[in-house]
Amino acid sequence: NAPAKRGNSDLIKAKSIQLLSPNGTETWKIGTTHTIVWNSSQVQFVRIELSTTGGTSWQTVVSSVPASTGRYEWKIDKNNYTSTQEARIRI
Repeated sequence: NAPAKRGNSDLIKAKSIQLLSPNGTETWKIGTTHTIVWNSSQVQFVRIELSTTGGTSWQTVVSSVPASTGRYEWKIDKNNYTSTQEARIRI
């Protein structure tokens, strides 16, 4: 038997996510609010995490945001975060 032909609709779409902002050039001060922005495909929810140690350890900023919004307004609360030159955001 010959293999069945598949149309484009049978292709599996890969999940992807890309962090757009911050992109590494920003300086965000404690007590200010900033927008974390991303593009995503085939992703339902995202978790946003912060490292203040250059990526050695991570803490959750928000555990679940609908990925389709593509953005999250984050207030950098002085009671929860310390100043650092090593901060990183990941989704």
